[in-house]
Amino acid sequence: MNSGAVTKLVITIDGPSCSGKSTVAKRVAEALFFKHLNSGLLYRTLTYLGLTHFDLPNWPPDTIAENFLSSLAAFAVDFAKDSPDMQVAFGGKVINEVANSSLVSQYVPILSQVPAVRAFVKTKQHEAAAAFNLVADGRDCGTEVFPQAVVKIFLTASLEKRAEWAFGRAQQQDFEISLQEIKEGLAKRDHLDKTRAISPLRQAPDAIVIDATELSLMDVLKKIICAVGSRI
Repeated sequence: MNSGAVTKLVITIDGPSCSGKSTVAKRVAEALFFKHLNSGLLYRTLTYLGLTHFDLPNWPPDTIAENFLSSLAAFAVDFAKDSPDMQVAFGGKVINEVANSSLVSQYVPILSQVPAVRAFVKTKQHEAAAAFNLVADGRDCGTEVFPQAVVKIFLTASLEKRAEWAFGRAQQQDFEISLQEIKEGLAKRDHLDKTRAISPLRQAPDAIVIDATELSLMDVLKKIICAVGSRI
């Protein structure tokens, strides 16, 4: 499929780490009876496979395409029948949940900068868009993956607020990490995302910017649904 060519309706939600993209995208998908394309989950599951099956930490970057991507014939992306949820499987086994670990988080930025990996993920994203109406969230969905999306949202929030949200989730999952450590990690990730050579984080020129720092989840959802209603 050519870049940006889709056969179904696509809404993109881009933004920095921990801005609530995935939560918002899933809720919008539920409201519209679309599917939720979670781009971050694609990169996280690929990273998990690299770490657990293919000795990722010891690879030099220029060998990743040869040693890793050529082994991913069993990597499959599908969606639940009665919900917007995306399901990522490898060898017939769903691996969504196992992709959430601190080690995966450490290596995702490394793997996601490899051009061949991004090309592989884009192919999967385009395949999904050929079959389903999507709400796609990520960092480059509106700029690189789906530049012809019917509605593009750039969802952001202050560093302090994003760190608070991430800290709350860490406490719920019993992760031993401080608020300051999370804030410093987010600042580092922001810099990497904005300055990387391949598909950096940036706002699409025609994106609707929503700063969620002082907004509730319902406020954000209302703004997006209104934007979709005005354009579809």
